[in-house]
Amino acid sequence: MHLGPRQLQHSLARAGLPAGELTPVSGGSLPAFRLSRGGQAWFIKVVPDADMASAEADGLHALAKAPVQVPEVVHQSAMADGAFLVLQWLTLRPVVAADEDAFGRCLAALHRLTGPHYGWHRDNWIGLGRQQNSPADDWAVFFRDQRLAPQLRRARAAGLPADVAGEVEWVMQRIHAWLDHAPTPVLVHGDLWSGNRAMAGDRPALFDPAVYYGDPLVDLAMLHLFGGPGAAFWPAYTALNPVDGKRFRRVQPLYDLYHWLNHFTIFGDSYLTPIQRCCAALRRELRG
Repeated sequence: MHLGPRQLQHSLARAGLPAGELTPVSGGSLPAFRLSRGGQAWFIKVVPDADMASAEADGLHALAKAPVQVPEVVHQSAMADGAFLVLQWLTLRPVVAADEDAFGRCLAALHRLTGPHYGWHRDNWIGLGRQQNSPADDWAVFFRDQRLAPQLRRARAAGLPADVAGEVEWVMQRIHAWLDHAPTPVLVHGDLWSGNRAMAGDRPALFDPAVYYGDPLVDLAMLHLFGGPGAAFWPAYTALNPVDGKRFRRVQPLYDLYHWLNHFTIFGDSYLTPIQRCCAALRRELRG
């Protein structure tokens, strides 16, 4: 999307919001700005679909039920070519080793918020990809039909080679071999890579959610997708939410596969190798 401060000022004015100084904010894949006026500041996020803004606002409201800092939704509004969100401005800093204990405890508290089934009351978005959330009672079926299957369709349309698609299908046909458990449906962030967590002062902060009720291990797996949390995270998290380490290692490549397929569709061939690596790991694990 190509949207400058001038066009956004017009959209803000049409929405009845006060004029102010708009400064571009870097670091994300979508246009974002800092709106400053009279000593106050807000975060403006521009998205290509009005439903994406609605879904993000819904997800932030859900995360706010946990003892974690979440930007308050001030306003959301449609534009001719998308929508924008006005959020509370949070002064953020990266999570460092000394913060991991607090972050582990906050994520564990989030994962103690339970739901009646897997899924969510609405579909939402995982990055720029739609995420299906129809309620289900079987976790393996939910993950196969509403996570892997839609991503595989989109990845194929984006040029995923037939042999790699066949490997993903092989995994999907045997999904119960890895997901042979019935985890308690808990509230998960859904897109918890390192860039979607930070510290706001001394409080852990979460943003850019793709929430639903699912296996808490999906968040733990994604937290390791581009690195991993510091050493103090695990003792703090598992003190409240014990984790079966063997099970986590078994399902981690399966849960990663969902995100790598999404990355392939959005960003291209550089994410082909991680898809192949996950499928190979799952095949090896199943064969023992």
